[in-house]
Amino acid sequence: MKTMVFACLSVIIAVTFLSSGSSLAAKATSAPVSLSIRKASGFAMVDKVKPVPVISKPAVVDRKVPQKGMNYAVVIGIGKYKDDRIPKLKYTRVDAEEMYNILTDPQYGNFPKSQVKLLIDEQATDNNIKSAIGTWLKRNTRKDDTVIIFFAGHGAPEDEKTYWVTYNANIDDLYGTALSNDEISDMFDRIEAKRMIAFLDSCYSAATVHRTDRKRGVIIVKDPFQKFKGKGRVVITSSDGEEQSLEIDKFGHGVFTHYLTKALKGEADENKDGFVELDEVWDYVKYRVADTARKHGSTQTPIIDGSYSAGIVLSKHPERLKELYLESEREKKEKELELKIATLTELYSKAEITSTQFDKAVRILKSGEKNRLLDDFLSDKISLTTFKTVFK
Repeated sequence: MKTMVFACLSVIIAVTFLSSGSSLAAKATSAPVSLSIRKASGFAMVDKVKPVPVISKPAVVDRKVPQKGMNYAVVIGIGKYKDDRIPKLKYTRVDAEEMYNILTDPQYGNFPKSQVKLLIDEQATDNNIKSAIGTWLKRNTRKDDTVIIFFAGHGAPEDEKTYWVTYNANIDDLYGTALSNDEISDMFDRIEAKRMIAFLDSCYSAATVHRTDRKRGVIIVKDPFQKFKGKGRVVITSSDGEEQSLEIDKFGHGVFTHYLTKALKGEADENKDGFVELDEVWDYVKYRVADTARKHGSTQTPIIDGSYSAGIVLSKHPERLKELYLESEREKKEKELELKIATLTELYSKAEITSTQFDKAVRILKSGEKNRLLDDFLSDKISLTTFKTVFK
């Protein structure tokens, strides 16, 4: 009996968001930890599958390009397949649903639900995926828009190409039933958005399934988005292409996706401005993934490559935004108090109000007590003469 090897992968491709060092979740413990290994990417977006140098240099940052546009997304997660020879995946559906929830939650991503398509399991056929990415996004998005594409599922090779294994894929005929690297690249090329970010997370260890013709090994491609690169397009991978990527059951996600979602929910907001930027996501994810993998006896090194403008906002940090609002309101009230006291001080220095009136007014203002007569006077609603006569 011949066999074929499948790798699964999780892909997020994002274009900028436009709106408006915490402790590790996994710590060394004496209790048993359930984990599995994810193999590196099993698909490519290059003309020919062949090893290329690992990209480990910092992304090039242009700090002059402003961010603008609307937000769209296609989120795909495939955990089971029509062809029962293809192994089921444990967390791909969960990964996709979590990304969808973050993007459409007003407190985080704030993407309108009408502008986000979610394709799960049976919905994620090759035709539906092509329609969503190649047609829907093409017709609705423009150059300055935000576009996020999330894919979680198997990737597999056939001949010199690699494929997204769609729900309806037949492992004996990937060419006719799955999405090849060339088709995927062509779909992305149809999207006008000039700022795109790709997060790549391989998922699950390679699984052996029976195939009628021959055995196929997973082809490891270290730079799978070679054709996808360009101005404003960035690739972030969960590992360097030769390393394995971990899944830990207590996380309910792959290690990379676990920290990515935490980052997008606000934990990566290092400068505490209430918004999570691409630079902050990268800084948050890279060390935590590597550290968690090391604590579980493995090596996993996220990689970034590409060219993009600084300040690309991917999500909001609601708790910090609330804090900033309250701080702003406090500062506003303090300045208003200073101006009111300054007005009273000037009047007292000119002997236009008595010391008793001055002292009483200042005490009322500092206590926060409401006094309509004083408030109306300081708002020029009543005259100084009336105030001096009535305010005793």
